[in-house]
Amino acid sequence: MGETQSASGTQTDVLGGHAFGHMDLVVLEQRCMTRHALQPHGTLTVGRGEDCDIVLSDPAASRRHAVLRVAADICIEDLGSRNGTLISGARLPARKPAPLGPRDSVQIGGSILLLQPRNRGELRPHATDVGTPAEETGALVSRDPAMRPIYDLIASVAASNLTVLIVGETGVGKELVAESLHRHSGTRGASPFVRINCAALSPSLLESELFGHERGAFTGANHARPGLFEAGHGGTVFLDEVAELPLAAQAKLLRVLEVREVTRIGAVRARSIDVRFVAATNRDLRADVARGAFREDLYFRLAGAIVRVPPLRQRPADIEPLVMHFASTLCGQTGQPLPSFSAAALAHLCAHAWRGNVRELRNVVERAVLTTKRSIIEPFDLALESADMGAEPPSDSWSPTVPPSSEALALSDAQHSERKRILAALATCQGNQTRAADWLQMPRRTLVRKLALLGIPRPRGSGRN
Repeated sequence: MGETQSASGTQTDVLGGHAFGHMDLVVLEQRCMTRHALQPHGTLTVGRGEDCDIVLSDPAASRRHAVLRVAADICIEDLGSRNGTLISGARLPARKPAPLGPRDSVQIGGSILLLQPRNRGELRPHATDVGTPAEETGALVSRDPAMRPIYDLIASVAASNLTVLIVGETGVGKELVAESLHRHSGTRGASPFVRINCAALSPSLLESELFGHERGAFTGANHARPGLFEAGHGGTVFLDEVAELPLAAQAKLLRVLEVREVTRIGAVRARSIDVRFVAATNRDLRADVARGAFREDLYFRLAGAIVRVPPLRQRPADIEPLVMHFASTLCGQTGQPLPSFSAAALAHLCAHAWRGNVRELRNVVERAVLTTKRSIIEPFDLALESADMGAEPPSDSWSPTVPPSSEALALSDAQHSERKRILAALATCQGNQTRAADWLQMPRRTLVRKLALLGIPRPRGSGRN
């Protein structure tokens, strides 16, 4: 935070290389996201009260929860709220201003507040805040506070040889967590990272794949070959879907973990290996142990430290950086122009249930980028079925299905386009006109006037919703 001298000789307040006049405060709530422009000097109050500058619907927020102050730097102060305010996972003392930087996230109940550069009202692909935004290097693309315990644990155990068990739903990025752990493991990080999909190993070849074999050990063994455990010597062996190993293989894996030796098929002596083991599963291993499907002694050997990766639906602040990363990576591969994502499109993505987690998000983004010919991707380009969205909206929520009125039938093409854009914003914000106006970057009074002009009935119970 500081000041830079502009070409005209005047002073310009900046934050991370961006002038305050070009910074927004982005507010992520459960089913909506809004952007608020920051002025060079001023304050923004945050809370549930209608008199606040940023009104939150989160019941965990107090009526006047916090205040954001922009001066020579940006600070946030908790106003003695009932449930407190967190910055990057750390609770703020009440009534003590704390500096807020571009890498910080503010959590109020289930709502997240982030500082982001403004780009003409649209969110364009950009490098993310954490690491190098590339899966190929094993970097974690994330900025959600829910991931902070994972970073802290990686920093604590990376340099050790402690075996780590990574648990989480399918598609949450367990392999990327394992790669990040490997890359931060000191000298071991420069050695091999061997991925083993335990579910894909053929039962008949499993032992040979893992332990290797000597020449002549069986029919077809014309050459000696080291196994995957030996291939990881000096580095890390990642056992993905470890719960799929049969019990016989579990017993042999336990032996390797205990003595750090492997014996090739047909060999008469064991070979020492220097390997750090990291395992992952989407199953409840304790339940598997209870029903006899997984060895208890192996479970305790693997669970030296346990990393629990939350599903994407619990990491809303990760959606935007992941979207931008997937879009820019794909366009870099195909050579096509990089599109932007409208605010309404990002809101639809934030509201989705993501049962397939990060893997599903990647498929949606890549499909939209490849099939959309325009420079801006809108909600209808994402092909997200309403049945797949998050929790069902309440019965009194606003429905996006609005038949055209007699006034709407006479609209020009430009007005029809604007009508669709307003309907998408209202659908995204569940009929909340204040938030829809924020999405559309227009005053609420202007939105109300346009609803009448374009033949859109005002949502039920609208008032100042």
